[in-house]
Amino acid sequence: MKAFRKVSIFSIVTVFSLLFILSSSSIFTFSYSSNNNTSNRITVLAKHQYAFQIDLSRGYVYWNNNGSQIRRVSESGGTVQKVLNSSDITSFTLSGSLLYWSTETSVNKIDLSTHETTVLCTENTSEYCFFPTSIQVSGNYVFFAAELSTIVRMDTNGSDLTVLTGDLSACPTGVTLLGGYVYWSDLCTGQVGKVSFSGQNAQLLGPDYCGNGCSYEGFTGIHSITVANSNIYWTYNVSYQNNSYFELVNSISTSGTHFKTLFKGTSSSGTTTSVSYHNDSVIFPYLTESSSKIYSVPAGGGKLTVLAKVGAIDSEVSGGYLYFSAILQIDTLALRKTNNA
Repeated sequence: MKAFRKVSIFSIVTVFSLLFILSSSSIFTFSYSSNNNTSNRITVLAKHQYAFQIDLSRGYVYWNNNGSQIRRVSESGGTVQKVLNSSDITSFTLSGSLLYWSTETSVNKIDLSTHETTVLCTENTSEYCFFPTSIQVSGNYVFFAAELSTIVRMDTNGSDLTVLTGDLSACPTGVTLLGGYVYWSDLCTGQVGKVSFSGQNAQLLGPDYCGNGCSYEGFTGIHSITVANSNIYWTYNVSYQNNSYFELVNSISTSGTHFKTLFKGTSSSGTTTSVSYHNDSVIFPYLTESSSKIYSVPAGGGKLTVLAKVGAIDSEVSGGYLYFSAILQIDTLALRKTNNA
């Protein structure tokens, strides 16, 4: 992803809620034209996978399979390979031949060419390594969000662990990196934050949706965040104590100006999951009990376009394709790729 960076994060409650209702899943690829029906353009890449978080690297699609394995398959399909076994995987990312992953109590890396594994930190070596999530890598640094309301940076060898934000953000998650800055979304307030790699200029951007009290029920707090062309795009889902619901796709400039809501749903069963950027459009899935679709909307706002009538969880854009894990129907989860021609 050269032009932008994107990450999705799902609450543990949400993941286990999905696992409760899903019994089988598959990995697919399909091409779409915005003017044509796409129902007959589906190619299966791999079957029976619980793919929640996905990532792309060196011609492979990687995914966190049920929190216990990292698996991969070629972008063209083939044999599913088990890359890593680990318990309680909360996030992962790839940098060259290195795969970094976090568990509920540690941050680790493995060299996929040599299979050498290194533990970078644990909750026993640092209190800021308790429940790390949204791990990202840039150059010689590893970044992640930690349970203690912090954004953390450390060297890729595990040394020099540094807290960048203190308690600025109540529930930071969804870390992504671009242009020497760390961006994140706040699970509690629906805001987004930014801080430089050196820990300077930390600030929160956008409205606080929970200033009047959130119920934190249902899919509240599912986040995805993308930074592209000096703008931040993110999803947020909130249910208020007065039983009102909102499912949002927002944008704001990286300087904190020009806030817009690109999409607003009001279904008690609805949720916006991931968000991706491609060719001046924002692509996002919207899930409801009765109808789930993948939409695109102009990055500056405008008319929605239905790209596919499927329910999707996580997504990544690469090489003109949108890869995503999707719920096609009850009891079915799938990972797909779509041609954004």
